[in-house]
Amino acid sequence: MYKQNAMGPWDVRMLIAVSLWASSLVLMTLSVEVSGAQAEGYQFQRRYVDGDSYRYRVTSRVERNGMPAGKETAVSLHSVVVPRDGTPFERISWGQLESQDPSGRKIPSGEAEKVPPYEISLDEEGRVSLPELTIPPMVGMVTDLNTFMVAVSPRVGVQTLRRLGDSHTHSELLRGDFANGGTIILGQDCTELTLTLVGLTPETARIESRFAVPARECIAFRQAWMARRGQVSSNFQMIRKSSGTAFDVFWGTEAFTIVSEVRRRDGQLLRARMDNVLDLTMRMGCDAVLDACRGDYPVRTHRVVTLELLP
Repeated sequence: MYKQNAMGPWDVRMLIAVSLWASSLVLMTLSVEVSGAQAEGYQFQRRYVDGDSYRYRVTSRVERNGMPAGKETAVSLHSVVVPRDGTPFERISWGQLESQDPSGRKIPSGEAEKVPPYEISLDEEGRVSLPELTIPPMVGMVTDLNTFMVAVSPRVGVQTLRRLGDSHTHSELLRGDFANGGTIILGQDCTELTLTLVGLTPETARIESRFAVPARECIAFRQAWMARRGQVSSNFQMIRKSSGTAFDVFWGTEAFTIVSEVRRRDGQLLRARMDNVLDLTMRMGCDAVLDACRGDYPVRTHRVVTLELLP
């Protein structure tokens, strides 16, 4: 039997000892990096560079009452402007909208290119304002991107997170308006935002943004019966034109959580994931004053939306 490379018991013990020492060294190095990142602390600051440009892909997957209801993707195009006097901002336009129905059939669209350019800013003096929603097929994409930006905005207190585990609840409730100038004639929601620093490395910070159902009523509902679902206060209402003079009415609760990864050196958002649940009732075939309707049906929608910085 060929034994030239065989290892004896002493050799095996030495190999195990060296392996354990190397593993311990790696763990010690990782521990120093993590503890060093925590000891150093963190404060969000978006550092814009004039003329910089980048793209994000936004992908939205939807389930309705437990069944796949389709997927959409689009790409947002960002160009940075740093005025000599004034607040730096990102000018945003859109492209490459594509829908996919539950069967997997892909439907490209040119609607994204029709969105007029608009501006947002994550500078400490900037604003993340929702632009006028004039292209109905793009309302979801535009509002989702805006929500991702709000989730790490100094306007809601992200700069107060310094140490791992720090948490901050924004003092004001956040109100959204997603009427699209088309079939959705009324669309409103209202949430309470709590930010938590849940991860920290020398390169990145991970921020959890929880948009929860407020404890108090915060929407002027079109009808009193929309304000509650059983014992739970609603924070969502939508009226959608279905056909002719008929309208479908949706009301109930909406809550979502976003986990964002931010690059520490310049505050740029690298990637994020939104988990969005709507637990609603739909009242179908209502007249214009929402008095005469055909019936109520439960609608539970689960959306997973991702944002990724493209190379």
